[in-house]
Amino acid sequence: MKTNKKTAVTFSDGSVNFSLPSSWADLDQEQLRYVFFCLGNYSATTAKLYILCRFTGMLIVRRTANGILCSTGSEQQPSFMLMSWQLVEILKSMDWMLQPNYYPVRLDEIDNLQAVERCLHGVEFRSYLQLENLYQGFLRTHQLKLLAKMASFLYRNRDHTSSAPDYHNFKPWLLQSVFLWYQSVKNYFSMIFPDFFSRVDTSSEDIEETDMMKVMNAEIRALTGGDICKEEQVLSSDCWRALTELNEKAREAREWKEKYGRH
Repeated sequence: MKTNKKTAVTFSDGSVNFSLPSSWADLDQEQLRYVFFCLGNYSATTAKLYILCRFTGMLIVRRTANGILCSTGSEQQPSFMLMSWQLVEILKSMDWMLQPNYYPVRLDEIDNLQAVERCLHGVEFRSYLQLENLYQGFLRTHQLKLLAKMASFLYRNRDHTSSAPDYHNFKPWLLQSVFLWYQSVKNYFSMIFPDFFSRVDTSSEDIEETDMMKVMNAEIRALTGGDICKEEQVLSSDCWRALTELNEKAREAREWKEKYGRH
């Protein structure tokens, strides 16, 4: 794995200094792939320990009563002790990997398939609605086949056609990366379109499938003004344009309510 200025162990005045990425935005594609792999295959603590070793080039020689004996593989500084409390502090600094992410990141490519724009610019509103339905379905059922279907909307052939291979062949950790990507998009949208996403909260795992259908139909009707002839135009529009308009409608409704009350 390639390294950069953010991934190193240095020594000065008898101290060991670790330089690690501090956010999702700091990760390059190779680092991101490894983070997704670890989060999808190991417990949180084990994942962070593997990532720490990979990103710094640190090797664990053996455990001791007070910590771990480590090595950098360098003849100039062959080994050093990392006390248990020090390790705890270092791993704690990596907790951002386990917390809600508001900076959408994704693997640019999986199995020669290219990802759509990381914040879903250029994705049709109809695809967004399908993604949202699949996402809520996964929250309820945890069925990986739903993530596989989401992947079919988010990863395309190089010519960006709708024809798709069997996404069920994606390894589970890759499907989890799809989930984490869309989850971060949802968090990001909640900041960009606050009125709409505060009014239509579909983050609860208890939401019923029939309610999701009502939500989607209400969104389409709000954008078409009830004119069925406009439905295809709305569904084929960029999801950002549609969400911008829905957010404005929600803002106007909120301001009306604040000014005039419910009646």
